[in-house]
Amino acid sequence: MYKLCGGTLFVLLLHSAKKFYPRKSEYYYLSDALKILYPELQFTRNLGTKKTVDVAVNRFKKCNKNEISSFASVFCDDSLKNTLTANIEENYGKLLNRSEEYVKKFIETESDKDVLFVKAVIEVILNDEDISEETIFHISPDGQSVSKEELRSMNQFYLPSFLLGVLYYVMMNISDNWKGGRYI
Repeated sequence: MYKLCGGTLFVLLLHSAKKFYPRKSEYYYLSDALKILYPELQFTRNLGTKKTVDVAVNRFKKCNKNEISSFASVFCDDSLKNTLTANIEENYGKLLNRSEEYVKKFIETESDKDVLFVKAVIEVILNDEDISEETIFHISPDGQSVSKEELRSMNQFYLPSFLLGVLYYVMMNISDNWKGGRYI
């Protein structure tokens, strides 16, 4: 059984990728996803060589417990979390615009990979026993929240707001990326 964490979400995003993004560019896929929330982050300075970057992305994707790259560290940074909370409350429209651009650039929408992504994320959320029924996700286009319990009966989603809401939830609540690796 999968657990929701940054690595699990990233793997599901990769399954929804457009074909022109080869495996070697997984770094861009991940860093651009995180830039939906934090556009000012610069990962390459902190990661070093291309080989080091590829290793860090691979470890993050596999939810390695000992992963301490800048990707994993973003999920533990309280100052970034405070900034994100303020942005969600005050600049939701800007975050949604960045998510819309990300979806246009990276997500395959022609072959239902986008639909499969949403279904897979919902399945992970619904089966993750660490997420209570009252847990909320800001997945509505207007930034309103939906509980895990309410997710069970929903059948329509706006992909950019769904992605933004799940990224926000993971960023704010799942600091241990290795959580997903225990069950994969």
